[in-house]
Amino acid sequence: MTKKPEVEDMMYVSLPESTSPGGRCMDGTMAGYYVREGIDPHLFVINLAGGGGCQDEAKCSARNGTRDGSSDFDLPWKGGKDLMDPRCGVNPGFCEATHVHVPYCTSDAHRGIREPSDDSSWYSDYYFDGHSNFKAIIKELIKGKGLKNNKNKKVLLTGVSAGGIGAYFNVDVLQEMIPKATVKTAPNAGWFNPGALPEDLPSIYDPSDYTNFKAGTNGNGMYDLIQSGGDLVDIWKMKDNLPADCLENYVTSTDDKWWACGSMHIAYRYIKAPIFAIQTQYDENHIFTGGSAPKPYKIVDPSEEIIFKRYVDMMGKATRVSLQQLLDDETEAVKAHPDGIFAASCKAHGNPADLTLAGGKSWMEIVTDWFFQLGNLEEYYRQVEECGTDQAGLVLPCNADSEKCHFVVPDPKVVTCRQEVEKAGCLKKIDEQKCLRCVKQKKKQIIAGGCSPTKVAKQIIPGVCEANYKITPDDPDAKYVKKIKNNGEEKKSTCGKLMIMKKGKIKRDCCHEKYGPESAVKVCPVTCSICG
Repeated sequence: MTKKPEVEDMMYVSLPESTSPGGRCMDGTMAGYYVREGIDPHLFVINLAGGGGCQDEAKCSARNGTRDGSSDFDLPWKGGKDLMDPRCGVNPGFCEATHVHVPYCTSDAHRGIREPSDDSSWYSDYYFDGHSNFKAIIKELIKGKGLKNNKNKKVLLTGVSAGGIGAYFNVDVLQEMIPKATVKTAPNAGWFNPGALPEDLPSIYDPSDYTNFKAGTNGNGMYDLIQSGGDLVDIWKMKDNLPADCLENYVTSTDDKWWACGSMHIAYRYIKAPIFAIQTQYDENHIFTGGSAPKPYKIVDPSEEIIFKRYVDMMGKATRVSLQQLLDDETEAVKAHPDGIFAASCKAHGNPADLTLAGGKSWMEIVTDWFFQLGNLEEYYRQVEECGTDQAGLVLPCNADSEKCHFVVPDPKVVTCRQEVEKAGCLKKIDEQKCLRCVKQKKKQIIAGGCSPTKVAKQIIPGVCEANYKITPDDPDAKYVKKIKNNGEEKKSTCGKLMIMKKGKIKRDCCHEKYGPESAVKVCPVTCSICG
């Protein structure tokens, strides 16, 4: 885990009241930035803060006037960490740079230019000024903090999460404002979103959400909206700030898919500045926030655990396919040098600074070497961590370097609660209701055994009882290996055909595991429960 900054020496500077366009937080308070002027007058690191976002009335209302939508909570001073750390023992490449931190108070991933209007929309009173504010801050740095337009200046634009998105989509504007300077970007957890796999949806869309995946269907909110004849409302007014070359390809007089250019999967090839993508393969925000998958501690049904793992596997594959375009240099821009990537097989939103891949090198070390093109760590400039498959043929998060990356399903809390409910004898009751009654009577015993705290126990235990008495039928279309012929050819059958066989034939196909994960007992577990 990244430690709290030891020195809080970055000073808050508010944008002038006269700033226009932009200059405001979501609630109309003045936006600003933190700055620490460095020893090296030619080197700058600009960091865009993250913190979610909103595009619907309920979420925007909840953010407005809070730390997420106002500057009223910004402190006079703050510290910097990672690439903003002033300690040369921690951040040798950039410790002497001028460090600029841009707080996030616009809820638009630093991409909006919308100001209040007289229309009757629910968002008419809000400022979504993220992009305008970024440009205003750069102008202030040019005017008074030494960010001059000359060939000696070197600028690294970075950010995490929403700040990472903002870094991707603002870096070319920064370069345009100081065209003679060297400008590069290293966003962390900003690759929103990977495109869907070919067998899922057209890649212009995000992967299917968990609800559809679980149901065996394909779709998500955006896909369903477009297919129903609707269109995405540009609440932040970000369309005109998206890569122009991308819009030329996705916006015509008869077909306006401008929203596609707001996805890194589509926009990547049109971004002109050098990019170093710091991105986990199993971003929790892709899986849980965007995909609406349940958190592991809420999954108590073993059959749901299997579905969840398959969904995580699918999201990881979609991310790797999306990032492959960077490895394949699928960019329309002529860059000073190739883009870099650090993609750990990690279930986390954001890469911890202490996370390492090949050679024991952290992303901070590699980004520094890449930015200055030192060449000392060139062999590590492009890393996508590889993992083998599990017994079910799934590729799941495998990085063991950082505790934040660990992927454990079933969740240890679920395992403990399940064991304690079973020890209490509640799973032997005749039905679910009697199981729940038993749990209530033996609540103290179950909690004392480790199914705790009480809040967690209340969330997990009802599901344990429900899952114990629930039988999920096998997928009748699922195929298993029936036998392997002498020539090595596999003969397959389906769970549907197995279900209507006589008992003896079911046992013949079911009661062995000689075909591994493709054995009937693995593919059709309910039908094969006859084996005991």
